[in-house]
Formats: sequence, C-alpha cells, structure tokens
Amino acid sequence: MKQFVMRVIQVYEFIKHNGLSSFLHEVNYRNRTAIVVEKSLIEFDADKEQPENCPINVIELRPEFLAENKCNYTVKNRYLKATQYLKKGYGGCAIIKDEKIVGDIWFTTPNTSAENYYHPDCKWLQISCAEDQVYTFDMFLSPDERGNNFASLLQTSALKVLRQKGFTKAYGYYWSDNVPALWVHRMGKWSEVKRLKVNRFLFFKQAVA
Repeated sequence: MKQFVMRVIQVYEFIKHNGLSSFLHEVNYRNRTAIVVEKSLIEFDADKEQPENCPINVIELRPEFLAENKCNYTVKNRYLKATQYLKKGYGGCAIIKDEKIVGDIWFTTPNTSAENYYHPDCKWLQISCAEDQVYTFDMFLSPDERGNNFASLLQTSALKVLRQKGFTKAYGYYWSDNVPALWVHRMGKWSEVKRLKVNRFLFFKQAVA
C-alpha cells in the first residue's frame, strides 16, 4: 500500500513540475539510448573537485536520520522513496540546504547485508559488480535547485563516501537525450562502457546492445 501511495505521489509531482508529455515520454518509449558508464575510484580526489565555501552540506543518509526527522524533504515522494530504499539496504547521500533535503543519490553493492541489494537496473543494463564495485542510481534534485551546479557536487560527494568505504569502481547510466545528466557525467570524467537501445511500455522494459 505504501509503495502504491508513493507511486501516485511521484506521478502527481512529476506531472506538476514537468508536464504530462514529459511523463508519457518517461513511461513509454522505443529505441531510447541508455549509456552505461563507469568511474575508477582508486585515483579519485574529491577534495580537488569540490568548491570551497559552499553554502550547502552533503550527508550520508541513514535510517535513524529520517526517523528522527532531523531534515525534511522538499519533495514528498522523495522522502517516501528514501525510506523504501533504506529498508532495502541501499545507501544514499543527500544535499541539505536551509535544513531541507533538496536532492539525493543512491547506491547499492554486492556485499550489502540486505536481501534485495541487487537493483533491478543491473539486470537490464547488464551490469555485474564485483565485491569492491558499486552501482549508483536515481540522482534527484528539487526543481527549484536545478541549474545551481548542485548535481556535480552531490555526485562528487557520493563518490567520496564510496571511496572511503573501500570501493574501487562505480557504475551508472544516463539517457543520451538527458543533456544535464550527460554534462554531469562528462564533467565527472566517467568513461562510457556501452550503449543500449531500450524499449519501455509502462512497467515493462527491455534493452538490447
């Protein structure tokens, strides 16, 4: 029931901020190109890539943090999704601005203790992570904060957390028609692994190399 409520709120808020046509484009497409990327964390130096005197904080999300209501999400469906992700054992990082969570990014690893650690994206993207590798997914920024270069800061901070945990490589993907995501990954010096043509109708998704 909670997942259904989350989906309804997610659809409502997406249409509210992006329009009905954008929503239909996200759930029904043919031959859309997904670009799978990877980044080595061995030589990654997050301190060099993070700006000084930044007015925001990036934290690692933990179940107790949300349970204690230390910060609230500016977008309701992201709070619901965060609680669901944390229950599954996924890890995450969030941007805090004015005591509000305005963005987050998530990751999962093969050696997590959760039963559902293996994210469904990994199957259709044909990604297989070793024990010292990690899959990053579902980066989000509040519509009011987009265009402020927060996406790069959030991604860089998350990679720093992952490197500190001992991971040597991160995987991810973005759509070729998503220009902001393309530039975030290029600025972050991610390497392209492969391209997949993807077909989707509602909740059914299929990809081919």
